[in-house]
Amino acid sequence: MSKKELMHNCEQNQYHDAEIRYEKINQEEWGWVLSQWQLADEIDIESGYQGEKSSQMCSHHLLIKYCPFCGEDLEEIEQSTW
Repeated sequence: MSKKELMHNCEQNQYHDAEIRYEKINQEEWGWVLSQWQLADEIDIESGYQGEKSSQMCSHHLLIKYCPFCGEDLEEIEQSTW
């Protein structure tokens, strides 16, 4: 069975800019990724952000196995969908 992207919609996640997705992390592997997205503002640029201009998107990504908000084992979710 082919893999597909999934999303963990955690009610305990209070951050509007953070999401947890099961996605392809390289050409062969899939994994659960916690991503945070934000726009760089003038203060970020002045502080040394390396973006080309203000309002440019910057992001942070972590490979995870458990939800940091509720503690759910994400690998169990993955296995139950196949």
